[in-house]
Amino acid sequence: MNILTIGKLAKKTDLSAVTIRYYEKIKLISASMRSPNGYRLYFDNVIPKIKFIQKAKTLGFTLTDIKLLLSIYDSKQPNSHAVRQKVVLKLQDIQQKMFDLKKIHSSLKKLLLLCDGSQPIKLCPIIQNIFN
Repeated sequence: MNILTIGKLAKKTDLSAVTIRYYEKIKLISASMRSPNGYRLYFDNVIPKIKFIQKAKTLGFTLTDIKLLLSIYDSKQPNSHAVRQKVVLKLQDIQQKMFDLKKIHSSLKKLLLLCDGSQPIKLCPIIQNIFN
């Protein structure tokens, strides 16, 4: 196992040192050791956990969700039911957001049909519609 400064860890994970410190503060990753001159030092075995955090974020999980997933993993539960349930809930959340975005998309398209862009701003049908 190699020991990395926070700067080297940041480079290896494409994160900022600020983000790594934040992950440590909220206990997503283990607390760092300190060198005699006060630099944060990490074992390189933290890299897979950081990559897990990054991948989970791209899948839409919040840091709170990720903390829960990591705690489930660390708990050595006998099966993956709790993880699967978390993914089911995330999928439902995303489906609701997609539904909401489709409604917004439809409303904006209707507003666009009302205005050709030549009306005086005070008479703009889009502005008038939003005000009402």
